Amino acid sequence: MLFGLVATYGSLRFLAKGWVDTLYLAPTNHLTYAGFEWVRPLPGPWMHAHLALLAFLGLGGAMHMTSTTDTSMAAVPVDLAGKASAINNAGRQLGGTLAIAILGSFAAAV
Repeated sequence: MLFGLVATYGSLRFLAKGWVDTLYLAPTNHLTYAGFEWVRPLPGPWMHAHLALLAFLGLGGAMHMTSTTDTSMAAVPVDLAGKASAINNAGRQLGGTLAIAILGSFAAAV
């Protein structure tokens, strides 16, 4: 929950203080890694939309992670809590991996 709230706070702070323009859009020289010279910052409106989306997703993650973990752990007997926790963690990791893969595929197609 704390990670989602920190991500939301950080994204909103970047937008409110104008750091998106100062740190991402204004500089003409961006350091790149070998083979990734083609990676550039998004244009102005898209970068602001990106940070707004990150703030929204961080808030959503903060709200649902705690309740889903609590619900899944409350539904099992105490002696199976370790196994339930492992299954919950594996499902969360698989869901996050699939979400990144699907969103990445969509972004590459657009």
